[in-house]
Amino acid sequence: KIDNFIKAMRDGDIHFSSLYKEYEVKEVKRDIQYIDDNDFNHRLDIFIPEENNKVIIFNIHGGGYCYGYKEQSNVFCSYFANRGFEVVSMNYTLMDKDKEMSIETQITEVISSIYFVIKNKEKLSLKFEKIVLLNDRLKNIDFVVTAECIVKYNGIIKDNKSSNKKKGK
Repeated sequence: KIDNFIKAMRDGDIHFSSLYKEYEVKEVKRDIQYIDDNDFNHRLDIFIPEENNKVIIFNIHGGGYCYGYKEQSNVFCSYFANRGFEVVSMNYTLMDKDKEMSIETQITEVISSIYFVIKNKEKLSLKFEKIVLLNDRLKNIDFVVTAECIVKYNGIIKDNKSSNKKKGK
């Protein structure tokens, strides 16, 4: 039954995506491997704006952990890039009845994509100074767990170790 549901969702996405047009952006870098294993699930797209406001948005697609792919958000991502945001949309491994995996795997992959982009910021010609995390399903655990590394990157909170060093502890 779940296979029929997923097929129906994909068929609907294909139909509706043809009805909408992506917004104009300077460039889209597609299918960048964020984990060097040639796995389709470890690819991301980066939408580059014409005018840059130095904020990058990481869009984590929803789909109940068993459905979804980065391209389903192209209109959404291009909308924000058209308004000055750098935008990353990534795939991650989906739950499947035929393979063992956990939500922990998905969280690790999402965090890996963020660290990959941060580490390769210059190589990817990105200009962000702040990171924003977006998700179309707020209850996704990926969103909640990944938020901590975003907050740390943005300098809103510091690691306890660095705070203690400054205090002489």
